[in-house]
Amino acid sequence: MQTYLPESWESKKITTRSSPLHGHGVFAVAPIAKGEVLVRWGGRVFTTQHVLDGATNDQTACQIDDDLYIAGSPDTKLIGSDLMNHSCDPNTWMDDEVTISARRDIAPGEEVTADYALWAITRSTRTLQRTLPSLSSKTDRCARSLNARIRKQQNSPAVFL
Repeated sequence: MQTYLPESWESKKITTRSSPLHGHGVFAVAPIAKGEVLVRWGGRVFTTQHVLDGATNDQTACQIDDDLYIAGSPDTKLIGSDLMNHSCDPNTWMDDEVTISARRDIAPGEEVTADYALWAITRSTRTLQRTLPSLSSKTDRCARSLNARIRKQQNSPAVFL
């Protein structure tokens, strides 16, 4: 099995503060280039059952393989990246199961966002979704919004300039 950092790491180019999106969020404090790594999650490896049994801090749990999560214990102090807000059009992306990088250039002062579906919604986490309803409802709303836009575009006549 792959080894992971014992604790999460995050770039010095991000900080946490109040967010207009929701509660607290992550913000760029310096220019961030497309492709730049912002976060590498760390922690211990747990099974889905461990997560469901409360052996982890749910806000740090991220699926890394079928039935496996990397997470901190229930008393793990949250870091900025644990407070990253959801967006249907995020400015970050997952490079692998624990690495978040900039999807595009991010300006200082801009909120750093992620699509929670990248690590929260898979067939093997249906049970976990029920324990984290706010997380799954955000990604469900996002999917419905995107699907509605696609349907609207498909029903619209093409415009050629």
